[in-house]
Amino acid sequence: MQTIIIGIDGYEGSFDALSFGGALANTTGSRLIVAAAIGYAPLATVADPGDEARRAHFDRIFARAEDHLGELPYERFELEDEPPRALIELAERESADLIVIGHTHRGSTSRLLSTTTGDRLLEGAPCAVAVAPKDYAGREHEGLGIIGVGYDGGAESRLALVFAEELAAATDCELLLITAAPEYEGVPDPLGSTRDTMYEERMRAGVRHVKGVSAEGRLEHGDTASVLATRGVEVEMLVVGSRSHGRALRTLLGSVASELIRTAPCPVIVTPRAATPKEAVG
Repeated sequence: MQTIIIGIDGYEGSFDALSFGGALANTTGSRLIVAAAIGYAPLATVADPGDEARRAHFDRIFARAEDHLGELPYERFELEDEPPRALIELAERESADLIVIGHTHRGSTSRLLSTTTGDRLLEGAPCAVAVAPKDYAGREHEGLGIIGVGYDGGAESRLALVFAEELAAATDCELLLITAAPEYEGVPDPLGSTRDTMYEERMRAGVRHVKGVSAEGRLEHGDTASVLATRGVEVEMLVVGSRSHGRALRTLLGSVASELIRTAPCPVIVTPRAATPKEAVG
């Protein structure tokens, strides 16, 4: 974890993103970039806002960011393009490892996760994307603690485990691999009595591949997103892989990752296939 970008817009969700992203940068010693785009604010509706209006807009946003980050050093980036494209280009240019975003004042679902912004960010991001939950900045955090990983033995979850393992090593955290065995009600169970054995072996195989950090596994029963969201109260963050074999826009909608972003009480980090820094566990 060398470079973290926090995307802000001056609304409430910005403070949640700053709180989580700032804590990660402080713990890992990462280079921290705080980026605001002109497209985040009503100023973007002006055809050609003058230099004075643009300067006042950015100064106001970054003044609030400085108040929240305190003495934590960061680099200020003012992005003129629309938020998703600007953040993606910035992440590519600065070789970012993580983009952190938060909710906004528009209801319970982040504007950054609308089809016009967040989905496009997840679609093209060259690195992992973290979403801080509503009111995260207002909570007490004693440390980063335990990192939960949604793990089912599939390729995407193995990539998520690689990312989580590297993050745990950088933050002196423990890993909790959470495997959800599906339940079947009213229909025959295709795996029968072997189901739990199979899922437990997948979970144990994942734990065995973790090196250098403490890790344990937990087998749960039920819908994966619900299981992970429930465990979100006992971990500091959840790391999951997207089921992306192409454009994440086509696969994240309705997926476990998308559901977790809406329901988990802790930050959720989504690791697209192309974002994982090294070969996944076998």
